[in-house]
Amino acid sequence: MKEQKKEDIRTIEQRKADNILTHTKYLTYYELENQEKTSKTVKKWLTDLKRNYLMRADMDSAKLYQPLFRFESEQQAIISYWKDYVNKEKIKEAQAHYEALKPRDVQRVEIYKQLPSWSMIREVILKRDTLSLNLDENTLDTLLATYNTYLQVRQQKKAKKEKFSDRGLECKLIVPILTMERINKLLVTKRRIQAEKNALKRIPVLEKYELVNNSNRKDILKELTDYELKLEVAQEWVNIERSQKKLFKLCDVKDHKPVVLQELDEKKKIRKEVNMKKKDDKF
Repeated sequence: MKEQKKEDIRTIEQRKADNILTHTKYLTYYELENQEKTSKTVKKWLTDLKRNYLMRADMDSAKLYQPLFRFESEQQAIISYWKDYVNKEKIKEAQAHYEALKPRDVQRVEIYKQLPSWSMIREVILKRDTLSLNLDENTLDTLLATYNTYLQVRQQKKAKKEKFSDRGLECKLIVPILTMERINKLLVTKRRIQAEKNALKRIPVLEKYELVNNSNRKDILKELTDYELKLEVAQEWVNIERSQKKLFKLCDVKDHKPVVLQELDEKKKIRKEVNMKKKDDKF
């Protein structure tokens, strides 16, 4: 009862203030009251946009600050107004209106923050400039919006108890937007360092079998790195989607070894046969 009485008194006070100040002036009061908080919110949005490579090409922090501040200030004033009226229905309505009207820049930040660490969408955004992926602003927005589609499809598959890979599902949804070529470019960059490490690990064995020397080392290392990179990328595609097509591609890469590795296999085979013969001769 006491709580109800407090609400009634507050509502009466609100109405009186509303009548005295007029609705527009009363909202201005809330805008001024929330000014510091609004400024912090907008600055955080701008920092996140810049840090995560989400800032539009034709925009910068200075240009974007005022429109974002105006939006946040006006919308939060309306929400605060209905909160003081203790009108739950109007509060809910105002908050829904606020969400629906959020500028594309704010939506970018909010969707990006939801992306898991494994998300290819995240990788594409982080590397879109360094890899020259040539994503225009509309493509970037479509790409981010795809994450919401992914969540819906994921939920449907879970409800039907279907088996699926999260990364594979996301990749299937973004291929029509990005193209396979762009995704492959991303995977090549991602797996290059590991491919170089794998190639270097092979050198001591090749030296042992006298297949590498100072004159051919550089060329062989390059050939091995190219091969290992193809292997890594093919394996990455299998990890994304374990389909027959992807597995066939991986097998195809494995079957087309560089000549130096084929020679290594042959020498290993001969050595093994010689060792087996020596064992047989002992007995």
